[in-house]
Amino acid sequence: MTSGRLIVLLVGLLGLGLAGWANAENQGHQMLKDAEAREKRQVLGQVVGSEGHRCRAWEVSFKVLKDEKAYWVTKCMSGLSYLVMIRPDEEGTTEVWNCDNAQQEAGMACSANKEG
Repeated sequence: MTSGRLIVLLVGLLGLGLAGWANAENQGHQMLKDAEAREKRQVLGQVVGSEGHRCRAWEVSFKVLKDEKAYWVTKCMSGLSYLVMIRPDEEGTTEVWNCDNAQQEAGMACSANKEG
């Protein structure tokens, strides 16, 4: 598990501004949700990679918004999957868990709802 800064990645990699999401409950999540599929894969692959895992994301799925924290599942080309939690703070800090351990460590399984 590690902490990353999703909003920094979204702004830096995709050139997104913050104005349109200023009033969002979870700004990092809303910016990611509004991004194109390719951009979602790129950003979440890098978030997973920030923990030292090699991840070329081939599928990402929004799971749930719980207590203003957004949970996304990232499936990597390697066959491994990760649960990414995005906090509703100014930086969009993240935590990442391998799906094999997510239920124990994060209290949430990785089965995705595909709601966004």
